Amino acid sequence: MLYSNLQQESIAYNGALQTEAVISGRHLHTAEKSLRIVFAVLSILGIAFLLMKAIPAVQSAFPAFFTVAGEFFPLFKSIFLITAGLWLWSALWYAFFASFYFRDEDATLPEMSMRQPPIRFEVAKVITSGCNEPVLDFLVSRYGSMAMLRLGLSKEEVIAFIKDRARPSGIFDIGTSDEPIGLGEFAKELLRYDEGLKHFLLSRKIEADDFVGAAGWVSHNESDRKKYLRWWGKDALGRIPGIGKDWGYGEIVLLSRYAVSIARHPAFSSGSKGAFGKHEAEEVERILSRGREANVLLVGEEGVPKLAPLARLQRKISAGTVLPPLEHKEIYIFNGAPFVSAMKEKAVFETEFTKLLSEAARAGNIIFVFDNFEKFYEGANAIGSDALSILDPFLTSKNIQIVAIVELGAFRQVFEPNAKVKERFERVLIAEAGVSGSIPILEEEAIRAEAKHGVIFTYPALRAVAESADRYFFEGVMPDKAIDLLLELVPQIKSAGKSIVLKDDVLDLVSSKTGIAASEAKGEERTKLLKLEEILHERIVGQEEAVKAISGALRRARSGISSKNRPIGSFLFLGPTGVGKTETTKALAQAFFGDEKSIVRLDMSEYHSDDALNRLIGTFEGGKAGVLASLIREHPYGVLLLDEFEKTSREVHDLFLQILDEGFFTDVFGKRVNARNLMIIATSNAGSDLIWNMAQEGKRLDKDIIIAEIINRAIFKPELLNRFDGVILFHPLNDEHLRLIARLQLEKLGKRLKEKGLEFLITDPLVEYLVSAGQDPKFGARPMARAIQGTVEQAIAEKMLRGEIVAGSTVELSPSDFPQGITSFNSSSNPT
Repeated sequence: MLYSNLQQESIAYNGALQTEAVISGRHLHTAEKSLRIVFAVLSILGIAFLLMKAIPAVQSAFPAFFTVAGEFFPLFKSIFLITAGLWLWSALWYAFFASFYFRDEDATLPEMSMRQPPIRFEVAKVITSGCNEPVLDFLVSRYGSMAMLRLGLSKEEVIAFIKDRARPSGIFDIGTSDEPIGLGEFAKELLRYDEGLKHFLLSRKIEADDFVGAAGWVSHNESDRKKYLRWWGKDALGRIPGIGKDWGYGEIVLLSRYAVSIARHPAFSSGSKGAFGKHEAEEVERILSRGREANVLLVGEEGVPKLAPLARLQRKISAGTVLPPLEHKEIYIFNGAPFVSAMKEKAVFETEFTKLLSEAARAGNIIFVFDNFEKFYEGANAIGSDALSILDPFLTSKNIQIVAIVELGAFRQVFEPNAKVKERFERVLIAEAGVSGSIPILEEEAIRAEAKHGVIFTYPALRAVAESADRYFFEGVMPDKAIDLLLELVPQIKSAGKSIVLKDDVLDLVSSKTGIAASEAKGEERTKLLKLEEILHERIVGQEEAVKAISGALRRARSGISSKNRPIGSFLFLGPTGVGKTETTKALAQAFFGDEKSIVRLDMSEYHSDDALNRLIGTFEGGKAGVLASLIREHPYGVLLLDEFEKTSREVHDLFLQILDEGFFTDVFGKRVNARNLMIIATSNAGSDLIWNMAQEGKRLDKDIIIAEIINRAIFKPELLNRFDGVILFHPLNDEHLRLIARLQLEKLGKRLKEKGLEFLITDPLVEYLVSAGQDPKFGARPMARAIQGTVEQAIAEKMLRGEIVAGSTVELSPSDFPQGITSFNSSSNPT
């Protein structure tokens, strides 16, 4: 639809637009409401005065009052009549305005009304701003200004852009659909139409999704406001219980006492924006439409809005678009835990519960919903009653449908093994809302927080809340944990003296709560990332390929361009023992995560038996959590080091294939374990014999040949190797590498001695001696640390005990200080 066509469609709102040219609809409504209140007060005062005046006893009791009041009564009548006239005038004007303004409202209950226009009122208001150019019309309009505020942009920035921008040469042409075009769709077309607008937003670090989302949020808020204002609409009046409305069905006296219609439940009033619960609602509708045993077990993790699918279903019932067997049905929510608490004896409980279900079945139009069914079931068991046995006759009845809402953990432990539950109920699993499903819910929470605390949330901040809660916080589920993070932001913003919540405010809070560098890299951190190779080479000798690959992965992760659905980075380190695989991992942890303690190590050689997978992800027996699941939940951000990865079982390899690909796995209890904030390093000696032989023969290491041989030996599957961001070959060390390693380790010793007031001199003869003492072709530099400990440290300790070295001394050692020789340091140790 061309821009000129959109402008023609705005005629549908002509009356409202003409009114808005004089006074905004909000101000008109405020004026009408204020005059109505004044008119009501004056009417009450006037009627009260006339009634009291008509009673002789009252008039004789207060003669002075009636004398004075009588003098002012003509003036009072004048004010009353003027107020009545003004209120009537404003009420008629507002009625005229409303007859146009509400034409785009999405009514659940159909009404006899005019055709819904193809554009929403907000779009009509924008395109009639007078500039006759889409971008300018949007930016100067009230709704466009609100959208830019939701992006955190000031008026000055917008004005500067308007002054400098070049008029686009393209054509504004927006697609149409069954739904009226809202500001979100309009904003999306603006970005396609005007590249300059897109560049302006990107220069302010605002993504296209943020711009479209902010505009859509303004539209949603306007729609919600209309539903609130239009009290006379069928949707609003239809929720008022009617006299005799249920006379066609049985009485529900008990049900009304212990349960509440979902139409009056908060879950219903929260709206249905977004796609969350839509698929589940369709599944529930299909199951409940069966003739018999039409019962549903709604299963979801704690915090997932499990009533959302039922609220969607009730809207379909109200709109008359539900499947025929569910027409005229009423969904009632029964919170069973308080019911059980009130019935202290088994006999009383069973009698009352049976009456309740019988009444609902006689009514014939009830969908009976158990909220927190597991608590009701446990409560009944506590007083010696079997709730499922009482329920069983009703579960087979065609006169009542039953929905039981259960948390995932309770379902797995209590209800899934129960044959009766499997026979009578059909399970519907409610997935987490996720980031996209949580944003509409966060929009509503943000509006409530704004009204209560006087702050303004920007849309990028809202999106950052959803993304951060999903990525960095592992306790709870979406959208619960996102709502908690949003509400935690408010006092932080207010204490900082701010009124607008920006994306950086969210990321700063996340960083302070988790220790994770969530915000954009700045200053010293940015410099460190750019010089990461140099920093790593302060500890790592040689191994250029490994250092370059790791540095690149970390830069991509901190820049936000790597996939957020996979680990920060994943590498398989291949090479002989003692060539620096573990030291490289330690240097990585120190450089990027700030501490070697961020390494979580698993010796994979311990997980090669048949029960290896269960030991890692958990077992049902005794409710035992898995080692890997527990480690990641306790240390969700850092380095996961998988030593001797080739020695674990095939099943464990398959588990890590999923982790490397998707960034998470599910433990035995059905709970997701997030590994997306980990750098995963697997070390392996696989192919080390081939690497060693190539090096001995002076051949260039060919990674393709080595990997092909590893696959031929069936050590790793090709698909597993392909899931790693990089397979890194660690080269055997030569004498020059060993000299550098010796110096690095002696420098570490020198730092420790300096703390005791000693100056340690590192000489070439000492280094050459240690290269000879700490060299073993089979074990690389591994013997070096033992050589330093058994020679240098031992000699210094003896000199200190003899009093030859005291605080302030300079320590210089030569090979003659080591009479024990070098043979004892070339023995092997367990490889890692």
